[in-house]
Amino acid sequence: MRNRIPSPQHMEIETLSKLIDKLPADGPLTKELEAALQVGVGYGTAAYVSQRAHWQGWLANYNAPGAYNRKNITIRSARMVYQRINCAPMLCWLAEASGFEREVLRAAFDEVLGAGDHGSSQAAAFRRVVTWEPLAVKLVGFEMLEPASDSEVAPDEIVEAVQLEEPVSLVVPRRVRPNRPKLAPLPAKAATQAPKTANTDWREEFHRLEGAYSASTIRGYFADLDAFEKWCTWMEVSAFPSDVETICQFIEDQGKDKAPSTVKRRLYAIRKAHRLLGLDDPTYHEDIDLSIRRVKRASGVRPRQAKGMTKEHLEAFIAVQDDFPMGWRNAAMLSLGYDLLARRSELIALRDKDVTWLEDGTLRVLIRLSKSDPFGQGRVAYTSKRSAELLRRWVDYKGSEIQYLFCPVYHNRPVDRGVGTDVVKQLVKAAASLAGYPDDEVRRFTGHSMRVGAAQDLLKAGNDMASIMRAGGWKSVSVVARYLEMAEHNVWQ
Repeated sequence: MRNRIPSPQHMEIETLSKLIDKLPADGPLTKELEAALQVGVGYGTAAYVSQRAHWQGWLANYNAPGAYNRKNITIRSARMVYQRINCAPMLCWLAEASGFEREVLRAAFDEVLGAGDHGSSQAAAFRRVVTWEPLAVKLVGFEMLEPASDSEVAPDEIVEAVQLEEPVSLVVPRRVRPNRPKLAPLPAKAATQAPKTANTDWREEFHRLEGAYSASTIRGYFADLDAFEKWCTWMEVSAFPSDVETICQFIEDQGKDKAPSTVKRRLYAIRKAHRLLGLDDPTYHEDIDLSIRRVKRASGVRPRQAKGMTKEHLEAFIAVQDDFPMGWRNAAMLSLGYDLLARRSELIALRDKDVTWLEDGTLRVLIRLSKSDPFGQGRVAYTSKRSAELLRRWVDYKGSEIQYLFCPVYHNRPVDRGVGTDVVKQLVKAAASLAGYPDDEVRRFTGHSMRVGAAQDLLKAGNDMASIMRAGGWKSVSVVARYLEMAEHNVWQ
C-alpha cells in the first residue's frame, strides 16, 4: 500500500517540517523581497542563514517556547502555522521553493510592497494572493488519486500521494461536499462524448503565450481555465478534451451567478486551451452560441461599470494625499491617469524616458503598449499643468536612477521596481475612503475609474466622438459609446 498524507487542510506540523527540509535553501525572488523590505538574511538582527533555516527554527519544538519564546499553545495544523507567520519573505520563500507560479508570486510581491511597514500587514497581503491550499499542493507535489480499495480503507476517507522519502501515514476525516444546486445530467451521447484524458497539462502549454500576450491576459486565462477544470472535476467529466454538451452545461451553470461577459471570457479561454493542446475545438458549435444567448437573456441586468473619477472626484482625491513621498506619488498617479485616460497597465508601464516636459508647463507622454495596441505602435497624449507640477515634485524626490516613472515607496525610500496594477486600484479606493465617501460608493470606484471619468468629462465639455477616441486610444466606437452611456449626462442642461 502506498504511503498517504493528509489533505492540505489536515497536514500536520511534522509533515510540513519534513517537506521543508527537502526544499532548496534560497530563492532569487525571496532575496529580492528581503532587499526591498530590508528584512531577512543579512538585515537587522536576523540570526538565521536562510529562510529555510528560519522555518526550521520556527517549527522546532512548536508546542514549546522553542527559538522564539512563544507561548505554549497547542496548534497541530500546518495551515494554522502558515496563517500565523508575520514575515513576508518567509512565506515567499516557501511558495517559491515549492514551485509556485512566478506570475502569481510577482503579484504577491507587489501586494506586500503596498501593504505598509508592519510585518503582519505584509504577511497578510502575501496570503491574500498565495493561500494555503494551493501552496500545500505545490509543496507536497501530490496528485489527487482514486480512493484505495475497501480492503485498505473506507472510500473518501483519505487522499493518496506519491511516494515520499520518509513514510507518512495519516487518515483524515471524511470530506463533506457543500450543498450545491442539482444540475441536469449531461446527455448520454456515446458518439459525441469526449473520452476522459488524465494529466493534460494545459498550464505548461500556456507558457507558450509569454511575450505574445500581456501578463494580465495570461493570468485571466489561468483563472478561467482553473474554474472550468474544477467544475469538470466536480461533475466527473473530461476538461481537456471537452465536448459540446459539457461546455454548454458549464456555460449555463456559470450564468446563474456570473455576468455574461465573464461567461463569454471563460468560453474564449476554453477555446484557447484546446488549440494550444492540439485538440479538436468544440467551442464553435451552434449549441454553444445558443447557450451564450440564453445566459444573456436570463441576465437581464444593466452592465456594471466602474464609477467614473470625474474632475470633481479627482480634486477631492488629490486633496487628501499626505505631504510625504508616497502621497506625492499617489497624487501624481491620480492626476496623470486622469489626464491620459490611462488603463492601469498603461500607467504602471510608464518610464521616465516616456515623458517630455514642454515649455508651456504641460507634459507630452508616449504610451508605448496598451490593451488595444499589443504590438507597441504607441500613442501620444498630453496632460494639464496640474499633472506636470505634481509629477515634478515626485520625480525630483525619486531621482533619475530609477527608470520606472512610478515605483514602490518603503520607509520613505523609493524601491527600484515598478508597481503592480492592484496598487492603482487600491489607490483609487483608498483616496475615496479618505475623502469621506460612503462605503457603497467607495466600492464602485476601481482602477478603471480614471479612464471612465475623464471620458465622461470630455463628453460634457462638448468634445466629439473622434476627439474622445483619440485622447483615450480607443479603436472601437462601441466601447466608447458604452462608457459615455453610463455618464448620465443630461443634454438639456
